[in-house]
Amino acid sequence: MIYDDITNSIFRFNQYGATILNPTTSILGHIVAATVTDDGKIFIICGDSVNIYLMQVISDGNYPVLLGLGSDDDLTFKFYLDSLDNNHLVIGNSDLDYGLKGMFIYNTQTSKIEKYITPMDIIALHVPRY
Repeated sequence: MIYDDITNSIFRFNQYGATILNPTTSILGHIVAATVTDDGKIFIICGDSVNIYLMQVISDGNYPVLLGLGSDDDLTFKFYLDSLDNNHLVIGNSDLDYGLKGMFIYNTQTSKIEKYITPMDIIALHVPRY
């Protein structure tokens, strides 16, 4: 679960309660989207005042930037993020001024975009789970 703030905003729930994953160290800015891979890794798309990044949340203060996604002057962009398995994320966006537009698959193991699906704006994303 995420809450749009720079601290106390990323939570992991289990049968015993909630754990705050960023209680003391702030992230770069507001959280735009989040997903959890099948093996429990947490990824977020985070925007500061202009730039947008894909980051992994490992522990408090350990939020490595994996990919710069672009920038937007008026902050009206929308990002969609979901996991496909342990190592693949699907990322889509709309209304981004500069950067990676459309929809693509990012490999978290190789740190590379594996497949570019479309350069068109994406207004929704649904990854069915079986």
